Amino acid sequence: LLRRHHGGAESVLSLRPPQIIRRQRNQSEKNAVATKAAALVEEGSTIFIDASTTAQYMIPHLAGIKRLTVYTNGADTAMCLAEAKIRTVCTGGELLAESLAYVGSAAEDTVRKVYFDAMFFSSAGFDDCVVSDWSEGETALRRVVLDQSAKRYFLADHTKRGERYTHIVCRANELDKIICD
Repeated sequence: LLRRHHGGAESVLSLRPPQIIRRQRNQSEKNAVATKAAALVEEGSTIFIDASTTAQYMIPHLAGIKRLTVYTNGADTAMCLAEAKIRTVCTGGELLAESLAYVGSAAEDTVRKVYFDAMFFSSAGFDDCVVSDWSEGETALRRVVLDQSAKRYFLADHTKRGERYTHIVCRANELDKIICD
């Protein structure tokens, strides 16, 4: 169950189920969160939606918004946005197999060149103090987008409340709103 390495050990089991499985969990809760989040998007906005499955649930609710541009670091998210005929820009970068998220310096360079009216993101957990995640690469990209965004919205279903992981995305007081079911 563990793989020994210099300085410790790590699980040989995946820390995160594949995206296709995560997308099917808590569907009604994720849709409720996404509906509230999509209502905050204004016509003519440029927004960032991360690769999270919760944020993907926003896509059907965004389809009617005029002159909307969505940046994403999610390969699957980009495909869903394109299918919904929403103007989409993908960050590019290194693709993480377990989350289908683009990360790294190429992705970070892309988002540093953009002013976002709002960002919508999720992560593995949050509590009263911090939003955190298991992925160092996704966390680093989210931090850059936080700096580039006028509004910052964290999306989560109730199963993520009280969970804390290694990498701190941001402090709760840096967010404009936490949207939870």
